[in-house]
Amino acid sequence: MDNLEGMDKFLQTYNLPRVSHEEMKSLYRPITNKEIESVIKNLLTTTTTKNPGPDGVTDEFYQLFKE
Repeated sequence: MDNLEGMDKFLQTYNLPRVSHEEMKSLYRPITNKEIESVIKNLLTTTTTKNPGPDGVTDEFYQLFKE
């Protein structure tokens, strides 16, 4: 319990931005297929490396297997 109290005290010392109710609703809405397709389509045009992302998969993989 001491860690939680210490964390609360630490966070209260900073004026951190808050997420509004509308922003919160937007963050929790489902991601659409159209959004996913748009990101995959633009992967190779926005990146210059073939290194894998945080999921260990390269952009080329998503491009190749997007169907």
